[in-house]
Amino acid sequence: MYPDCPLEAALEEIAKTGCRAVDLWEAPNLPQNHMEWVELRRPQYLRALLESFGLTLSAFSIYWSPGNKLAQRLEWLKEAGGEVAVLGGGAAAGQPVRPLVEQAETLGLRIAGENHGGSSLHSIASLREFASLAESPALGIALAPYHVMAGGESVPAAVEACGSKLFFFYAWQFAPALRELPGDCTLDFLPVLASLRKVKYAGCVNLFTHTHVPKEQMTPAVIAAREYLERLGKQLEAAP
Repeated sequence: MYPDCPLEAALEEIAKTGCRAVDLWEAPNLPQNHMEWVELRRPQYLRALLESFGLTLSAFSIYWSPGNKLAQRLEWLKEAGGEVAVLGGGAAAGQPVRPLVEQAETLGLRIAGENHGGSSLHSIASLREFASLAESPALGIALAPYHVMAGGESVPAAVEACGSKLFFFYAWQFAPALRELPGDCTLDFLPVLASLRKVKYAGCVNLFTHTHVPKEQMTPAVIAAREYLERLGKQLEAAP
């Protein structure tokens, strides 16, 4: 969400938003590939940098990591204090990911495949099937409401289809530009948060947008989205 900022500057902005955890992407096609910072300075320094801003590491998104470096990325994730490695849905459902799942089991990490149009995780039916077949406790789903909505399906129903296999959740709706962030009622997140509570999801609710705008626009938008979700959370807590 801050692809034009060096990692230190991006973390400074994230800290201003009141968010508490970070999903770090390997994105060689963006102006700033933040994983290169880890490559140069090693994961223990990433952990210290995050702590200096009052943040923790939630996940590495390693869709575009070189195949011969995926195992290394899991080691780094563990060293930096993260919990989840997010991959594309097609990869997570296929045979090549098995060694990574076994490594994640050993390290106490989790692998989450993201739902996406055109992938093996593209519908509620496919999410439900995957959840029933993924035997490893280290293999689950990263759910993107954006793609659920693009397919014309219900986000709360998708959450419930994932059940205990929901390892990562994007607060990300199908809308143009910065409206991808929650808060404008394109998607009512109250029943979504209720469904997360129903399946006992204990991970982060990860604000996300693919829209790239200057930090002067992004940071206020993220603050507004976080405040919206927090208001809904308080409504749920107050409900009988």
